[in-house]
Amino acid sequence: MIWNMQFKLAAKKLFSNLIIIEIWVIIIFLILGSYLFHIIENHTFFDSIYFMAMTMTTIGFGDITPHTDIGKILVIVYGFMGVPLFVSLSGLILESRFNKTIRKYIVKVHKEVQAAEEEIRHVEEKVTREIEEAIGDTQDKVENNKDQIEKIEQVMEEKKSWRKKILKK
Repeated sequence: MIWNMQFKLAAKKLFSNLIIIEIWVIIIFLILGSYLFHIIENHTFFDSIYFMAMTMTTIGFGDITPHTDIGKILVIVYGFMGVPLFVSLSGLILESRFNKTIRKYIVKVHKEVQAAEEEIRHVEEKVTREIEEAIGDTQDKVENNKDQIEKIEQVMEEKKSWRKKILKK
């Protein structure tokens, strides 16, 4: 059990570290690509960052385009590498949110199940008490009926004895 919890904590830390590493890789990749585009195409560095970010996110407005063959090759290479990096990061972030949502739902359902089990236990105890009381009442009635039956039998015996006495006289 403890090992399982340690494993989960290590996996969670690795997952968050993976997101951080990927963010840094994307930032470095974006800055490096922007710097190369800035030098090759003679755009401002800010315009180069804007263009590379729009390319990596597949938005591509088309307001800035490469004009040189080297610039076009850079954008092709950048697109083949940058887009999957960005999509991968998006997937990791979405997976993290999904896992948190699922964990919250599981905790909620678990609490509801525990509450239902507790309620069932209380109902079982109540029903058991009521059954035991009913059995006790029934046993008391049976005992009372036995006493009454014994009294009736005694009266019947006395009646027989009186009848015999009367018949003898």
